Amino acid sequence: MCGNAIRKISAMQCIRNYALVAAAVVMSVAMGAASKAQQAKQMQNAAGHVTGAVTIKQLFEEDQSDRRGAMSMTPEQWKKIGERDAERRREAHEMLDSGTLKTGEDFEDASFIFQHGDTPQDYLLAHILAMAAMEKGDAQARWIAAATLDRYLQAVKQPQVFGTQYQWTEMKPKPHGATQEPYDKAVVSDALRREFCVTSQAGQQKNVAAMAVGKDFPSPDGCPNGSGK
Repeated sequence: MCGNAIRKISAMQCIRNYALVAAAVVMSVAMGAASKAQQAKQMQNAAGHVTGAVTIKQLFEEDQSDRRGAMSMTPEQWKKIGERDAERRREAHEMLDSGTLKTGEDFEDASFIFQHGDTPQDYLLAHILAMAAMEKGDAQARWIAAATLDRYLQAVKQPQVFGTQYQWTEMKPKPHGATQEPYDKAVVSDALRREFCVTSQAGQQKNVAAMAVGKDFPSPDGCPNGSGK
């Protein structure tokens, strides 16, 4: 091309023309790449709730896995679990702050993570998350809604009302003895307990007796079409 045009323009002008064309091509390619990167980022953001759901689900599953065999754990084991609980709450808080959680199940899983906190604020947030899960249509969140309310009430020196909270009365040499106190049993009827997937008072008494000697609950809470987690 330059050879054919050499009669009309100088070699230097031809080189400059090539440079301009090359620069335009590079810029076009760069803009195309940037556009594709932006599109990919938008797609990733649009699917963020899916990624978040998997992540919060992983945190929830870790939380539950830590508690398998709870009746036979030592205080030292519970201390280590508490440290992992704190890290899970930190990660869940980041998801809440960023708006990653979207579905009712996301909020239910997050509720369980904060239910295993160590302050009244943790339990209150857990209850709010459970209510958000129910508002989004997650009927399975009924139990955690009741449990978070009970735990919050006891944390602020008030009696629980559903009867979801059990505590050991002695921790050494290993946990033993059990109680639900403080517990105002007159506020909620067994019929209403069933609506929140909570076992009856008679079932709770059996659970207390079993927990006192380190056995699993014979009458666990749970929703009709699934577990209370």
